[in-house]
Amino acid sequence: MTRSISERKSSFITLSFAYLPSLFLIAGWDALVYASVSKFTLDDIFLIGHGTFKTSIFGYWLLLFTLIGFVCGAGRWVLDHFLSDRKLKFFNIFLYFVTIGSAISLLIGYRFFIMGLTSAYMEYVLFLSLGLLFVFILDYVSHKPTFEKSTKKPIQGLFAIKNIVLNRPGLHLAFLLIFLTLPSLHGIFLRFLSKPISGIHGTPNIVLLVMDAVRADCVSCYQHERNTTPNLDRLAEKGTLFLKAISPSAWTVPAHASIFTGLFPSQHNAGWKNSHLHDNFMTLAEYLQEKGYRTAGFSENPFVSASNGFAQGFQEFFEMYAYRLHTLWLPVIGKLSQRFFSYKHQWTREYAEDTVNLFKRWYFKQTARKKEEPFFAFLNFMPPHLPNYPRPEFSFFSPSKEELDIIEPVNLVPERHYLPQYKLKEKQLDSMRKLYLGDIAYLDNKMGELIDFLENQNLLENTFLIITSDHGENFGDHNLIEHQFCVYNSLLHVPLIIHYPNGIESARIENRPVSTLSIFQTIAELLNDKDALPSYNNPLSPLSQNGNETYLFAEYDHPDPLRMLRDATNIEADADFEGPKFDRHLKCVFAGPYKFIWSSSGRYELFNVDIDWNERDNIISENEEHAKELLNILIEWEKSLWRPEFQRVDSPLDKISEQVLKSLGYIK
Repeated sequence: MTRSISERKSSFITLSFAYLPSLFLIAGWDALVYASVSKFTLDDIFLIGHGTFKTSIFGYWLLLFTLIGFVCGAGRWVLDHFLSDRKLKFFNIFLYFVTIGSAISLLIGYRFFIMGLTSAYMEYVLFLSLGLLFVFILDYVSHKPTFEKSTKKPIQGLFAIKNIVLNRPGLHLAFLLIFLTLPSLHGIFLRFLSKPISGIHGTPNIVLLVMDAVRADCVSCYQHERNTTPNLDRLAEKGTLFLKAISPSAWTVPAHASIFTGLFPSQHNAGWKNSHLHDNFMTLAEYLQEKGYRTAGFSENPFVSASNGFAQGFQEFFEMYAYRLHTLWLPVIGKLSQRFFSYKHQWTREYAEDTVNLFKRWYFKQTARKKEEPFFAFLNFMPPHLPNYPRPEFSFFSPSKEELDIIEPVNLVPERHYLPQYKLKEKQLDSMRKLYLGDIAYLDNKMGELIDFLENQNLLENTFLIITSDHGENFGDHNLIEHQFCVYNSLLHVPLIIHYPNGIESARIENRPVSTLSIFQTIAELLNDKDALPSYNNPLSPLSQNGNETYLFAEYDHPDPLRMLRDATNIEADADFEGPKFDRHLKCVFAGPYKFIWSSSGRYELFNVDIDWNERDNIISENEEHAKELLNILIEWEKSLWRPEFQRVDSPLDKISEQVLKSLGYIK
């Protein structure tokens, strides 16, 4: 018997939605159990929106399962032409179990990938199996899958429930729509409940924004030739702009650890040998929590994670990179776009828009609590970090596909630049710089949204707002790439802007050298707690004071750069890799107009940074006596440092952090 087109269309629609109740049940049960065995809360799974559709982890799973249902419905529609009624009934049942089985396989397989096999995972499998069993019981009690329109006769029991859900496509669409929009609806609800701030209260809020891998000379208020950061420029005009801010280290972990503790890298000992920030130290978040602050951290960098000890003192700590990877939907889209589309469609490993939106949601949630308490928020943003991406709205040039293809291997794995077959010419390095500037401009746009939000919520005037970076980036500077193997100013010189009209002089440009190490001390000074760090023997004065540090220090301690380069390039290193250019530890001191660099390889450098900030001319041969003086100062400083005794903490990476770090080039 041949069915009419309208009958086949109705069959397709009905069958497509027939599987969804079971799939929704599986996804919902999975979400509840996953919340019990993972670090994600129910809020994380159901209420925090992110990504392309601004929906939750659960919402993305529903989208994926809805797609499965429609694909199976389409398959049934096509085969409807070729099957008899008996075969069609068998095929309906077969397709039902295939669909459910594919959903279960996706869930379990992906959970294995992101969680690993643990004792908690067995509990997860048990509860998921019980949920699946319930679905099959429902199907058995109702005798068979039915796709006929419901009769007007009253139907009772489980059979009635199944007929209702199978013959109401609108019910499924409504259910899907509710869960897809739940994060947005919850955000509106929180905003409605939030208590507006009227006037200015005494204790300031504190917001610390760290722009990962942003070098100062690429920010337009530092006299860059392009208008890369109009929003930061606007804030700098009203706050204090530090022209010579120095990071105590050249890469993420030690630089963040120093900001959080007020200690030098050789004191807190967080770096390549030990990426964990030990709990011996009082962190900035712990200090402020003791002072009555509500604390929250938002990190886009998997090195700045709870597993590495950076969540100490934060009552809430959001690892932004984890949300999208736990949806499965977005990673699949990312992989497909990399495989079948051009370079510009690759899925970026940064989440600035999600971070800003989640901060807003977090703020409204705090104000809805109706408690009068100041807050401290730390936000780490990753867009400028390699790899860099073409962003049409923010780009300063239009790269061709050929250009992008040439730089792509180095953009994705920077250490390849040291191999002859991958080494980029100046023109290609300039293209990478321009992509980098576009990423900075994009981040500036998102930070402008955050600044506007603070202003619109009447927060900006009473918020101690600090904007800085952990380190810079090399694009051929000193024949180097990325942010390793040196302590030159291309990596140590970072932007630093402080905006706080109630406590620090506005519209001020500060030309004295300062260290981001002083941020902790500055905040303590702000709270009239001058002795916050007595045991740390911090020699630096707070940024809020007009003191002149006699010396500033920075360090770079790499355990095995040769292995890192070999792993990155996947070949045996040539002779150049064995040279002191890579295999060395570095320390430097800024002293007046001079900067002295000590290397474990025995190669020392001296620069007059007043006239040679980019360190092109090593003047040590004509200033040997002065270099010896600075070397002695460096030695005495190192001897005088307070060094705590503690055992190294091994913090194994979770699967998600490992995957993201691989995409960023840290793990090969």
